[in-house]
Amino acid sequence: AIAAVDCTDSATLRWLRDDLLSGGAPLLLPDDVVSEIFLDNLKTATPWITKQANLRLLTDFARSGKSPALHIATHLSNLIKVSDRVTVRHSAGSALLELAPRLTADQRNEVAVELCRGLELGQQEFTKYIPDYLGRFALWLPPAELNEVLDDLHVNLSSSDSRVTASVLDTVGVIYEEYDAYRARFPETDEAYRRRRERLLGLLMRGLSGIDGATRQEALYVLGRRVFGSGELGRHEKRRAFMLTERKLLSAQNEFPGEGLTFYYRAAMLGKLYRFLTEERLFHRGFDFGEPRPVAFFPGTFDPFSAGHKQIVERIRSLGFEVYLAVDEFSWSKKTLAKLLRRQIVAISAADQWDTYLFPDDIPINIAMPRDLAQLKTLLPGREVYLVAGSDVIRNASAYRSTQPGSAAEYNHIIFYRGEDADSGRQDFSGIIRGKLRVLTLPAFYETVSSTRIREYVDRGLDISMLVDPVVQSFIYENGLYIREPESKSELSRQELQYHLYLSDAPELPEKMREALLAHPSPIGVTLRQSAELAAWAVGHTIQVRELYDRLGSLE
Repeated sequence: AIAAVDCTDSATLRWLRDDLLSGGAPLLLPDDVVSEIFLDNLKTATPWITKQANLRLLTDFARSGKSPALHIATHLSNLIKVSDRVTVRHSAGSALLELAPRLTADQRNEVAVELCRGLELGQQEFTKYIPDYLGRFALWLPPAELNEVLDDLHVNLSSSDSRVTASVLDTVGVIYEEYDAYRARFPETDEAYRRRRERLLGLLMRGLSGIDGATRQEALYVLGRRVFGSGELGRHEKRRAFMLTERKLLSAQNEFPGEGLTFYYRAAMLGKLYRFLTEERLFHRGFDFGEPRPVAFFPGTFDPFSAGHKQIVERIRSLGFEVYLAVDEFSWSKKTLAKLLRRQIVAISAADQWDTYLFPDDIPINIAMPRDLAQLKTLLPGREVYLVAGSDVIRNASAYRSTQPGSAAEYNHIIFYRGEDADSGRQDFSGIIRGKLRVLTLPAFYETVSSTRIREYVDRGLDISMLVDPVVQSFIYENGLYIREPESKSELSRQELQYHLYLSDAPELPEKMREALLAHPSPIGVTLRQSAELAAWAVGHTIQVRELYDRLGSLE
C-alpha cells in the first residue's frame, strides 16, 4: 500500500516512502535534497506535517553516519528558535538531543553557544522553548565547555531584561534537574561534581534576589518545579538543596515581601517544599544539620557592597564560619544611600554565597553598645561569635577605646587590612583586642577596592563590573543610584522675553522671514526677542474652509 502512494508532487513524501520501504537500511540524502529540506522547513508556507516528515528524514540521515551532522544540528537549533509551529519546535528539539551523541565536542559547543545566543532575544514567544532543550543538550558538553556555558548564563542573568533572566533561570533549572546523567557521560571527581551542582543552585538563588519582581517570580517557579517538586531529581539531591537554601529562602521572604503575583509564586513553591519536608520527616526521620558552626558578625554601611566585601566573606567562609551581614542604619562620616536599597544590594551580592545571610533588619546591633553585643550572643546560643572589622575601624572607632565591661574589644575578632595599611605598615592589634584574634590577608587588588572608589566611578559613568557584582551594576545604573547632585542649586535669573506679531512685511525683520511673509496672501509672523536680540521667528498663514480641499488634495 505504501509503495502505491503517488508522491510525484512532493519530494519529501517520495523520500519518506523510500525510507519506510528500505527495511531499516541507512538513508542517504543528496546534498541538493538536504538543502531543499532546510529551505522548506524555514518557510511559513510549508505545511507543518511536511516539516515533521522533513525532520524524520534528517534524523534518519544523521543515523547513517554519513550526514553533515553540524549543519543538521545548526538547522535544528534554528527551528527551535524561530519555527512558527510549536509541534515543529518540539520535534526539532527532540531530534537535536538524539543527534547530540553523534557530534564532536567542538560541534556540540558551537550549537550550545548558538542556543545561548537565542536566550538573549528577549522575546518570550521565541525563547520559552529553548531552555528545555538547551539545558539537556548542554549536558553533552565536556566539563570545560559546560563551565563556559554556565559562565555565559551567569552573565545573562545580570541582564536588566526580565524576559532574558527568566529564560536563563529555566535553562539552569533543567540542567540542575538532569545533572545526574552527566556523571555517566563525563566521569569527574565527587568534589568537581558537587561544586558544579552547588553553582547551579547558586544561580537559582541569584534569581531569587533579582533586581525585579518578574525575575524573582521565575526563580520561585523553577525552585518549586525543578528542585523541590521534581519527579526526576533524587531524594539525596533535594535534601542537599534544602540544607543549603533553607535560611536563604526564609530570608528572601522577608526581604522581598508581597509584590502582587510573587505571593502566589511563593505559595506554590512553599507548597512543594512543604510536601517534600513532610515526606522526609514521616519516612526518613528528618534532617541532621550537624554541629553548630562559629558565627562571624560582619556589620557595615556597605554603600555599596563591593567585590572586596565579597572576597572577605569568601575568605571567612573558607575558615568554617557562618557569616551574618548587618547593614548599618546610617554613617556618621558620610551620606549613605537609603538603608533598604543598601540591603537589597547586599542581598543580590551574597545570594549565591552559601552560609552567608543578612542579619534581621528588625534587630539593630550597635557594636559600641555592650547591651547590643550581649543580645547578639543571646540570639546565637552555644555558638562562638566573632566580630568582623577593618583595620581602619579598629584604629579609629570609639567602640574600641572603651574600657567598659562587655565592650567590643573583649569579643573575638576577624580583622582585614585596608589598602592604606600596606604602605604604612600593618599594625598589631593584639594589644587592643582582648578576645581571640584572626587576621585576613586579601589579594592586593581587593585591598584597594572601596565603596568610595565605586561611587566615584558611578558618578563619572565608568564601568564598575570589576568592583561590584554584575547584577548590582545593572541595579545601580537602572535606578540612577550614586549620581552626585551639586550641593547648591544654580539660581534662575529674570530674563526679558518679547513677542511681536506681524501681519505684513516690516524692514527690521530678517530677509528670509520677509520673503515668507510676502509669499502668502494672509500671513502671520511672530518674533521672539531676548534682551533686544532676535532669538527665533515663525511664519504661517490662514486659509478659508472652502480652500481646504485645494490645499490638502484629499477628503481624508
